[in-house]
Amino acid sequence: SSSWNMIGGYEIPVAAANVTTNPPGLQSGPIYMYSGGYWAATTLNPGYGYWIKLTGAGQIIIPETLAKDNKPVEYFPEDWGRIVMTDAAGTSYTLYSVNGEINLDDYELPPVPPTGLFDIRYSSGRIAEDIKSAIKTIEMSGITYPLTVRVEGMDIRLMDETGKNVNVNLKDGEDIVISD
Repeated sequence: SSSWNMIGGYEIPVAAANVTTNPPGLQSGPIYMYSGGYWAATTLNPGYGYWIKLTGAGQIIIPETLAKDNKPVEYFPEDWGRIVMTDAAGTSYTLYSVNGEINLDDYELPPVPPTGLFDIRYSSGRIAEDIKSAIKTIEMSGITYPLTVRVEGMDIRLMDETGKNVNVNLKDGEDIVISD
């Protein structure tokens, strides 16, 4: 159906890049798996569930062939800025800052996991945003503090809602530890 769908593989691993739809072109963005946070899946392994977003109703076709050494689709180009957040439990997650004209709807994350599970996303529900055009809010849940925030490939101003506890400029390669 249109929007988010949960799917699972068959008896053999399948490359996520080989999943197609009928009619063609319904898939919006990567197929996601949940493992301490949402990650773009490269392989669909049997017995696991995955989220796929469709732009309309149709069929999701998971091929019945072994996963080959196909080159995965690159959803997060190297020239995009990254905000890497790692909590005290060692769980790490990356949000992206896009470069160029991008359909941001392709970067919507699956529904928020149940309360208490690790999740980091922009308030738009996306994993990638154009942070150069406006102030963006990051929503976090299930975090074990302290949280280390590192910036790669860009400079940002990071602050909490009030701007009193955290209010810092971070340059490419710099990080800050947030205690609560």
